[in-house]
Amino acid sequence: MSGLRPCLDCGRLSRASRCPTHQAELLRRRERARARESGGKRNPQQYRVNRRRILDDCTPATPCGICGEPLGRNRRQWTVDHIVARSLDGSHDLENLRPAHRSCNSSRGRGVKS
Repeated sequence: MSGLRPCLDCGRLSRASRCPTHQAELLRRRERARARESGGKRNPQQYRVNRRRILDDCTPATPCGICGEPLGRNRRQWTVDHIVARSLDGSHDLENLRPAHRSCNSSRGRGVKS
């Protein structure tokens, strides 16, 4: 029984400070707390849904939100740009997202608007 210690919550023996059940519960609580602290802005599900919604509406003639040129036929080069960068407290809301070329978006960096 070396390396086993009691779970901090229930007392069951575990290799870590909490049993797998309570460790998962702790991680869920921490994630919910982070979401509350950031006003719900750390929601990757919201980003994926809104990103898909924007890209599904695009055509090869849709202008890039950064350079203004048409996106073109290669859908792999299409991406979604945050108008106000996430690092500057921007959100995943539809109003803060726009279609862009992958190269334009990566060269833009943390800028607010262009």
